[in-house]
Formats: sequence, structure tokens, C-alpha cells
Amino acid sequence: MRRLDEATAAAISGEMRNRTAIGSTCCCLIFACERVFDYDRALQWCERLKDYCERISYVPMLGVCRSHYAGVLMWAGAWEQAESELTEAARTLQATRPAFLAEAIARQGYLRFQQGRLDEAVSLIEQVLHFPPAQLGMGRLALDLGEAETALDHAERYLRHIPSENRTERVGGLELMVRAHLALGNLNDAQHTLKELTVVAREIGTGPLLAITNLIGGLVAAGNNDHESARSLLEDTAALFAHSGAPYEMGQARIALSQSLEALGRLPAAEREAHAALLSLRKLGAERQAARAEALLQRLQHSRKMRPDETRERQLLSARQKEVLTLIAQGLGDQEIAEQLMLSQHTVHRHVTNILTRLGVPSRAAAVAYAARQGLL
Repeated sequence: MRRLDEATAAAISGEMRNRTAIGSTCCCLIFACERVFDYDRALQWCERLKDYCERISYVPMLGVCRSHYAGVLMWAGAWEQAESELTEAARTLQATRPAFLAEAIARQGYLRFQQGRLDEAVSLIEQVLHFPPAQLGMGRLALDLGEAETALDHAERYLRHIPSENRTERVGGLELMVRAHLALGNLNDAQHTLKELTVVAREIGTGPLLAITNLIGGLVAAGNNDHESARSLLEDTAALFAHSGAPYEMGQARIALSQSLEALGRLPAAEREAHAALLSLRKLGAERQAARAEALLQRLQHSRKMRPDETRERQLLSARQKEVLTLIAQGLGDQEIAEQLMLSQHTVHRHVTNILTRLGVPSRAAAVAYAARQGLL
């Protein structure tokens, strides 16, 4: 990274004359910043490169840089500015370097996913499925809709095209794979995948990558009902995301932390975390994740007011949803549940999504664990 800093400084200070060489040097630096999750460095360089490209009217590189600059802005929660950069990048790349257009479209799709505008996200990402990162986008969408097996397929498809030595490129696929395994209750597979992710994070050592790895580690610990370890990891995660200026990811971490605090019986602290997550996600415009935080907060508040003879499950789930949750706990997949209840598989998917939303939990395994703690299974 130090050598790339030096080369890029030379490129934009006038020491280099050939525009192709200048463009290659700058692109290598920005790509490297994203690969090692050094968003602070990327933000500083993107701003300088944007000024440089505008000053010398270097339009092709400006389009490519804008796509990556938008990615940095998305991490920082500057979504409106990211939207503007992606729109301009797509326009520029369409006219000058159409081969790079997929990058801008895939990022637009992920921004729509973060905003909770899932139909638009699908429409955008499906345009560029040949572009490997688009597989991650589709996997995240599938997982959010309760389709963990499909999410796992996308993660595996992505990782098949990334050599094992390209370790930082594998991070997104490994993260998605762990989440999918947890949603499916494959705890051993989740733990095994986490190990590869942890090795990369420890070697690279950037704050954002350590935060991502801690978040996944906390989710794995919670999936194993080790909520004390999960609490410790997730507290550190929230602090790292706050230090890295990543409000969307910090909101997710606080939701997970709230759930582990609830499992430990620390309801006031759990409420505080859920409330903080709700405020930050709502301010950001992440409506779907904000709805998760709100459902969790309402459940926690209800728990503290609940009469002894009431149950959370009675207040939150319909009779059909209770049946579906019981069958999930027995290890049945969606197709098996559909056959047993004489429903379509799509209807079962929808019931599962609603169960996760109403209980304020991220996965099927978490829903079953929650029901077991309440004596519902």
C-alpha cells in the first residue's frame, strides 16, 4: 500500500505523462484500498483523483473512479451522494468504457438492497449476473428473503471463481456463506468458513475488515448459544464500525448485540441497543433493516410488560406461522414443509420471512433458538 501511495502521488503530481500509465496506477491503488477494506485511505485518494481527472478532463478514468468512490460513500452512509456518483459513472462509462459499466450497475443494485428497495435491486443486479460481485448481491437478496439455500448457492458460485490465493477477494463470499450456513442451521460449516475469514482479517488488520469478521464471529457464537461470547464480540464490532464511520453495518451489529443481550436476560440493555439501531437505520434510510430493529424493540418492550400467563409467541405469530416454525425446528426444509402443510413452496418462503421479521431474528436457527428459550418447542 505504501508503494502504491508513492506511485499514485507521482502519477498525479506531473512526474508521469502517459495517460494510460497514470490511469493504471490510480486504478491499482483504488482497487487495492477496497480489497483490503481501507476505506479511509480510499476516501482520501478518491477525492484527490476526482479533482485531478476533472482538472485534466480525463473522462474515462473519472467514470471508473466514480464507481469505486460511490462504494466508499455507501460504506460511510452518504447514500445520496453515492447515488449521484453512480448515476454519473454509469453515464460516463456507457459512453467511454462500457466494459466497466457492470461495476456501477452492481453497486447501484447493492445500494437499493441496503435501502430496502428489493424489487429495484433485483432488476439492476440481474442485468450484470456475469459480473462475479453480482452473485454476492443476489445471494444477499435471497438471504434477506429467507431463501438461505439459494444464498448459499450464490456464495459457492462466487467463490468458485476466486482463487484461494486471492484472499481478500474471497471475503464477501465467505461472509455470505457463513450467514447462509447459520440460517440453515449448519453450525459446523459456519464455524469452518469463519476460520478462513478470520485468517485473512488478522493478516490484513484494517478496522473495517476486523469489524466484519467480529460481526460474523458474534453471529456464529450466538448460533451456538454462546451469547456471552457473542455479546463481547458484538460490542467490539459496534465500536469498530462506529470508528470506521459505517452506520449501516453498525446498525446490523447493534441488532445482533440486542438479540444476544436478550438471550442473556439483560432486557434494558437489549432495548437500548435495539433503539439505537432503529434510530441510526431510520435516519440512514435503510427501511427494511429499520423495520427489523423496530420489531425487535417492540418485542423487548412487550416482554417487560407481559403478564405471567402470556407468551411472546402468542402475541406475535399466527397459527400457521407457529406450525411452520415447529416444522423448521424438526429439521424440515421448505419443500418438505410445503408438502406436509399442503402449501406452495413460495408460501412457505413468505411465512418464514414473516416469522423472522416478527421475531426480530436474522435466521431460521435463531428463530428456533428463541422459541426453545421460551419453552415453545
